[in-house]
Amino acid sequence: MSNSNDLQSLLKHLNPLLHAATYCYVHVEYENVGYNEISFCVVRENEGITYIMSQQDADANNLKYSFTGKLITLQVYSALDALGLTMAVSTALTKASIPCNIIAGYHHDHLLVPEEKAAQALQVLNSLAT
Repeated sequence: MSNSNDLQSLLKHLNPLLHAATYCYVHVEYENVGYNEISFCVVRENEGITYIMSQQDADANNLKYSFTGKLITLQVYSALDALGLTMAVSTALTKASIPCNIIAGYHHDHLLVPEEKAAQALQVLNSLAT
């Protein structure tokens, strides 16, 4: 499927999917690498590596984490040069007082929101399709 960059079409077809697992952010120094295979996402920064993984995997590996939340995947195929999708989503969630961390994948955008706000976030995202 080709990725769209038409904002109205993207919003109409967001089709957000709430994942069952709780996810967390794990930060490690560069010397302590090795969690790529169990991570949903890996971000390398000057200060070290951030792994986003299920809380269950972090606990199983005795890793310290600082944030837990629910992962929502926007199942619409969004182009990497799509203009306005991130802003529309973040603005709608901001108006509803829902914090959100956005991760852009090649095909989809993924959101991490506080667990207690996940159901409300789904409602907000679904309302963008109208």
